[in-house]
Amino acid sequence: MRKNIFIAMAIWFLLALSLNAEAGNFVSGSTGTDGPFAPTSDTTLQLPSNGIFNFTTVNIPVGVTVKFQKNAANTPVYMLTTGDVNIAGVIDVSGEKGADGNTGNIGPVPGGKGGPGGFDGGYGGEPGSTGVSSKSAGNGLGTGGGTHFNSYYSQYNRTCELASGGSYSSSGSSLPSSGCYNYSCCVGSSATYGNSSLLPLIGGSGGGGGNAGNSYNAYGGSGGGGGGAILIASSSSINITGTIKANGGNGGSNSSASGGGGGSGGGIRFIANSITGTGSLQANGGSGGSGEPLNWYSTDCKSDRCGGNGGSGRIRVEGYTVTASNISPSPSVSTPGLVFLPQVPTLLITKIAGNTVPASASGSYTAPDITLPSTITNPISVEISASNIPAGTSVTMTATPQHGSATSANTTLVGTDASSTATANINISTTEPSVITAQTTFTVQTAMFYEGEKIEKVRIASNIGKASEVIYITETGKEIPAEKLLAMR
Repeated sequence: MRKNIFIAMAIWFLLALSLNAEAGNFVSGSTGTDGPFAPTSDTTLQLPSNGIFNFTTVNIPVGVTVKFQKNAANTPVYMLTTGDVNIAGVIDVSGEKGADGNTGNIGPVPGGKGGPGGFDGGYGGEPGSTGVSSKSAGNGLGTGGGTHFNSYYSQYNRTCELASGGSYSSSGSSLPSSGCYNYSCCVGSSATYGNSSLLPLIGGSGGGGGNAGNSYNAYGGSGGGGGGAILIASSSSINITGTIKANGGNGGSNSSASGGGGGSGGGIRFIANSITGTGSLQANGGSGGSGEPLNWYSTDCKSDRCGGNGGSGRIRVEGYTVTASNISPSPSVSTPGLVFLPQVPTLLITKIAGNTVPASASGSYTAPDITLPSTITNPISVEISASNIPAGTSVTMTATPQHGSATSANTTLVGTDASSTATANINISTTEPSVITAQTTFTVQTAMFYEGEKIEKVRIASNIGKASEVIYITETGKEIPAEKLLAMR
């Protein structure tokens, strides 16, 4: 029996950087230690371990495209500058297209990679062959990860096998763009997540993988990767005449199997005293992949096996002067606020079945962080550590296999609010590599005032692949977002 491989993903968020929110005098927090950034040809930058570049100025000319190599923690891209930012070329943090399925007995079919700060698409389903069992398609990663699902309907005596797109600010679709013959099979989109302030910054989720076809050796198309996330903060001005892309990847296709769902769009946040230009900001969802036609005479994608489109991402523009307008989806607009939230909680997976998780856990099916022996039995233990989360808070662990459905288990943090730990026992696949994740939601008390009214408590939600939401609640139940309250300091 082959060994089982299991992978841990660590959750972490950046700590706060101070800034001066006085009108017309926003300060990005850049130290300027990385100097000016002015590429003259297409460039791929390696992200530092915390994802933060401290530039003095940024100038990307026409005809130049800048991309980024992910770091081990898969952080978003943070470009902080002391001076002006001028982008006439392209910055691209989009997710990758899912792989097309095939009929040549060639597998597996991995999902498209998410952009930096985004999440991968689900694997395509694998057909059975002599001595090998078939494998269901995989879910997209991230809180809004797309799924795959089956639903029998009688009109054509067939099973509906759709892959939904990843969700973010809007739900990924499980309905092909040209429709579905039977609406009872068009269900299953994931929930939306995050907040309009993009505090903290998070990327898009992957689309679900498509199932294998009825034909022998027909592999399903995989899900598109979720769009990445990027923040550009300048103590001076940002001028965009080029393009910023954080789009989700398209789902993979196969005319003899199911198409994969598109990845959701990612996150873009700009902060500066002045934000101008006629350039384009894009955080759109990827298109679903095409699949096997409903019947032999149908050639369009009105099929029970087409992937759904990915949901839209999020764009936030913060400046005292904002004239940029070519933006999709529609942005949230405000005056400059906090670059990072203070006292953001952390939640880390530290051990799996007694094995220490590497500090730079990859969370990748193809590069396992831990390999367990084939003799290990379920359930296995998963240990976590947390900071700035109240002791006694419940945490949910989830194990998502490369193919098939996920399992989950709950545990409770023990220790102090500043530092706590917990152990959960969870069942994992005995035949598939898995990504293990953790998430929690909790409430914290404090004593503050807003417009003369006492603030009674603070609600903080922090989940894997989901932007933390911090809400201050007054005695009368009025809810004030953290960025609004802290901007008044």
